[in-house]
Amino acid sequence: MATAPSGDWIVVAGSSVTASGGFPASCLAKVNEYVSKGLEIDAIAFAPNGAWFVIAEHLAWHSGGVPDVQLLEEKVLDRIGAGQRITELAFDSDGSGWTLISGNWAYSLKIPSDLYAAIVERHASKRAIEQVEISANGKWLLLADDWFASEGLNSTCVSWLRNFQRNERRLDRVMLGLGSNFVLFSNGAYAPDLSPGIEAIEYGIAHAAGVSNIWERMNDLNIAGCSVAVVEGNEVKWARGYGELEAGTQRFVRSTSPFDAASCSKGVASAVMMTLVDDPSVPLGFDSSVADVIVAGWQQGNPIWTPLFTWLFYGPEFYAWKLLLPYNDITLRRCLSNSASLVPHSSTGYLPQYAPPSTVQMLFGHSCGGGSCGNYGGSNMVWYEPFLLEDGMPHPPGTVYKYSGGGFLVGQAMCEELTGKSFATLANERLFGPLGLTDATFQAPLPPSFLSRAAVPHDSNGDPEPPAERPYYPWSAAGGLWTSASDLAEVLIMLNQTGTGSNGAPILNAATALEMTKDHAPGSARYGFGLSLSSNTVSPAHDAFYAHNGAHGGARSRMGGHPQNQEAIVVLVNGGGDDAKTFTEELYGTFKKVYGW
Repeated sequence: MATAPSGDWIVVAGSSVTASGGFPASCLAKVNEYVSKGLEIDAIAFAPNGAWFVIAEHLAWHSGGVPDVQLLEEKVLDRIGAGQRITELAFDSDGSGWTLISGNWAYSLKIPSDLYAAIVERHASKRAIEQVEISANGKWLLLADDWFASEGLNSTCVSWLRNFQRNERRLDRVMLGLGSNFVLFSNGAYAPDLSPGIEAIEYGIAHAAGVSNIWERMNDLNIAGCSVAVVEGNEVKWARGYGELEAGTQRFVRSTSPFDAASCSKGVASAVMMTLVDDPSVPLGFDSSVADVIVAGWQQGNPIWTPLFTWLFYGPEFYAWKLLLPYNDITLRRCLSNSASLVPHSSTGYLPQYAPPSTVQMLFGHSCGGGSCGNYGGSNMVWYEPFLLEDGMPHPPGTVYKYSGGGFLVGQAMCEELTGKSFATLANERLFGPLGLTDATFQAPLPPSFLSRAAVPHDSNGDPEPPAERPYYPWSAAGGLWTSASDLAEVLIMLNQTGTGSNGAPILNAATALEMTKDHAPGSARYGFGLSLSSNTVSPAHDAFYAHNGAHGGARSRMGGHPQNQEAIVVLVNGGGDDAKTFTEELYGTFKKVYGW
């Protein structure tokens, strides 16, 4: 199917050719000529000025007026000469460029940047392009297997495209006409590959009512968008985006789109801290206490009133009825394994209109609300709580497990105090940079280069949160990471490989990396450094895996890694509430079933 700028159309089905009355006669004659020779028509494309190009197997012909025709002819003949069929040709609506597709090969010239990004994304996600369609008024659509990306389509067309996905219909052809007119064509069902891999997960999601595909579950549970990365053989085998960064915008999720990772930050942050433990120039060890770090900082020339010392000294004024801080017993090991008897459970978010707080402010429970930021103490403050189990018995540090965002903020403060650098800077220098990650950051608020392409938080109804109500999280180690699924997967690969990245970068000593995946929590909690464990020890010699989840008001996350199997999974969702939690758990559970964890 193809449309001329006038709105006239042509449909070719085998040897049958049908066209509207006003369809250009010269183009119709060339199509009929090729069909009469028994050739299969590969592409019929019109430029905005009415110029046309027809390709049929090893033959091609065009009218006058085709933009950059010499280069286009060269590329077409190169592919034909190499024995490759042309699968798609589309001209840009402003008449300046075009895109040419031949199997997994593509060449584009002066096309819309987002369409080019969709072509790149199709390649990154290992999908086969079925069609590129650009209408005379600038709307465009890319079909690739069961996925599509678009811009400017009306809501009815988008709704039908999604219906085709949910009903597992193959999207064979789309024709965009004048105005809002469109034609969708499906010649059969989409047949996914159900051998272990991404499609077995996409089309095998188990839930209470049976088994669905990912498109149907996203619709059922009001999920605007998600990103998934799957690791096989300690390489990112699959990285795919689904849905939209912001519902109703047609801004498609890319494999490079940053999402709010929430508490999956804890494992990544722990890895950053372990690089300092491995660094002989930094006086930090597994069992370094708050007191040790304060003294070491003074010895390095820090001022007396460092954030940690200020918190230690003045904290009792906010919690006079509590015991004093046991500063010799609150250690890095206990902070990162949730066994330092510190509160609060979660981290504090800030709305965009408020400036980020300092580390000492966060330690004292600084929060904003009602148009001011003068709130300290209370439930946002990090402090020692020996009665945290509410059983009437005191539990000093190291005796009991209790999930604690406050403990990770103390660990963050330790690192900043000994290095004089922000935690975001430390992560960039010691982890993200060496691993070659460009879509992960702890910077809060997000820098413009991230914010412009990041997933927007959505409420439990699947509606995007208003810009003024989208929080950021300066409690970096506890929940401030923004990352693409594939970048987060690279960190898990590093842990699977006991400290070495997939690019060969030495991030951690092997012994230190193994400490991250050993059980450091008292009792039966089975928690390493920022990681929940499936058994007491996770290492290449043990058939066990590590995992974590994350939840903010408008985002959910899930990750897991299996060193022995050399596998991992990351699921990031830009939705909040119980339905988003259900969705992430269903995807994660389906992955474990497919890969036999």
